[in-house]
Amino acid sequence: MKQIKRVLKAVCSIWLCLLLAIFSYQVPVLAAVEVDAHLTAVQLRDPSGVAMTEQTKGGYFQVHLEWNVPSTLHQGDFFHITVPPELDLTTQDTHPLTFALKDEDENEIAEATITPEAPTSSGGGGNLKVVFNSAAEGKTNASGNIHFQAKFNETRCRSTRRIPFRFWSTEGRIARRAIPRSKSFRIL
Repeated sequence: MKQIKRVLKAVCSIWLCLLLAIFSYQVPVLAAVEVDAHLTAVQLRDPSGVAMTEQTKGGYFQVHLEWNVPSTLHQGDFFHITVPPELDLTTQDTHPLTFALKDEDENEIAEATITPEAPTSSGGGGNLKVVFNSAAEGKTNASGNIHFQAKFNETRCRSTRRIPFRFWSTEGRIARRAIPRSKSFRIL
């Protein structure tokens, strides 16, 4: 009887050690990182989607951005785009403030959030943050587009002037062919 108890204790001890070893093993978790994003095209479009070079004061338009991330993505990875102060991104003018982004295959791979620099239209500009979800896991050289409604900041943009502007992505990179140095729009 004593021998059975010793064998049983030994078996239980071995099982306990095995379970402890299995459950104490920690799977490494990759921390979310800011990825190097490139803007490959930027356009201001009218409501029908046609690119435009001028706009009436106070008129709304669509901001269309095309982006590319050459590195391998993981859930939680993100990038920022700085929207220039010439654009009004206040909550009453930019709809929606948070929206899903799709890749070239129409899969929802990220969520974008627009944060205006100022709560009123006199401030202008802001930040657009894109955070990738689990559907983006392992994708390399991902690309897609972002579009949202905006209007020119009437405090910074005066009528009959040409308005130059710049969008900046992570690491300050922007495709030269997407926005030539002379890119500007006229306010009517």
